[in-house]
Amino acid sequence: MEPIRMQTHAMRMAELDLRVVQPVDLIAPAKAPVVVLLHGFSMRADDLAPFGASMGLPAVFVFPDGPIDLAARGLGGRAWWMIDVGARDAAMARGDDRDLSGERPAGLDSARRGLLRLIDDVRRAWPDRPLFLGGFSQGAILSLDTVIRTGFRPAGLVLLSGARVDAAALAPLLADARVRALLRDLPIFQSHGRADRELSFAAADSLRNDLVTTGATVQWWPFDGGHEIPLQVLRALKKFIQRQARVETERMADDIVRREKS
Repeated sequence: MEPIRMQTHAMRMAELDLRVVQPVDLIAPAKAPVVVLLHGFSMRADDLAPFGASMGLPAVFVFPDGPIDLAARGLGGRAWWMIDVGARDAAMARGDDRDLSGERPAGLDSARRGLLRLIDDVRRAWPDRPLFLGGFSQGAILSLDTVIRTGFRPAGLVLLSGARVDAAALAPLLADARVRALLRDLPIFQSHGRADRELSFAAADSLRNDLVTTGATVQWWPFDGGHEIPLQVLRALKKFIQRQARVETERMADDIVRREKS
């Protein structure tokens, strides 16, 4: 089978600039999955877009730019909310294990609302398809927070070198019956580097345990490395998307049949 040729083009949805990567030839199934992946702090959509092109999946990859331009603050890239860069750099210089579970980012609520608007627009643009949500670093934090707090259930949740914030507020939600029903059997792909100095590996492992306790199906990929997305993680993520897209497509087809018979 010939490799799938992909193309990248710019779009704008929900007041966010996007990079959309999808097959050049319309050979993908009509209901091919849509994968929304959010970049990390001081990154851009263009930093992740090559991953979508290299996976060779018959899928639509949507990479949004965060709403905050960091140029005015003397930094490159964009962000979903602002962080205390000085405190982060000092903690890393000391060798601290950066566990953000006690932090409550001031811009998190606004970022979550913006992400929900984007999800609504993506669903309208590519309706009735399995929709995956996730991200790297800050993008993973936002994706996790959105799923737990809003009731949105993706076909799969992708957490690449992520973390949780505001754990005190999330704890009662994770114990809530409705949230546990949402997370039950939810496919989650979670990767983290054992030598990550930016976000704590131990905190990520603790998060994994808590997600498993809620009933989520977590595919855990620890690796020997830092704050990054290595090749072996991308290969495993490709298989995860392939498998879960097939499962979700079959489920959606069964739902249609049941509605037609009722």
